[in-house]
Amino acid sequence: MLKKITIIVIFVLSFGIVCAENEFIKEYLEIGEMYLKAKDYSEAINTYNVILSYDPENEEANMKMVEIYMDIKAYDAAEAFLDKLKSKKTGNKKIEKYFGDMYLSKSESEKNEEKKLEYKKMFYEAYENYLSLDG
Repeated sequence: MLKKITIIVIFVLSFGIVCAENEFIKEYLEIGEMYLKAKDYSEAINTYNVILSYDPENEEANMKMVEIYMDIKAYDAAEAFLDKLKSKKTGNKKIEKYFGDMYLSKSESEKNEEKKLEYKKMFYEAYENYLSLDG
């Protein structure tokens, strides 16, 4: 009987911790969005990094990091987050759209014609992937 009570207490405490953590992440996502809307990218990055330190796979925080890095034209950083998201194979159309946007932006800012062409090819590949996904 004591063993059952102990298991129930552990379960209830674990559930409470998970709920508190989910609430914490939800609040930080809202704070990050506030910074993002204010274009305070440094604070937004710090806020989303706090979330990712607790939950590295949090898709929303990872997507927000992509948005930030795209906005500030830090395409290599954006690509690292996109690669992380794509490796989970979620079939998320938004990820392919961001890949396409990123490669198009890279091609427009690239001076080297060979690299520019490579980015354009990557843009078309991401666009085809985007079109092939449902939703």
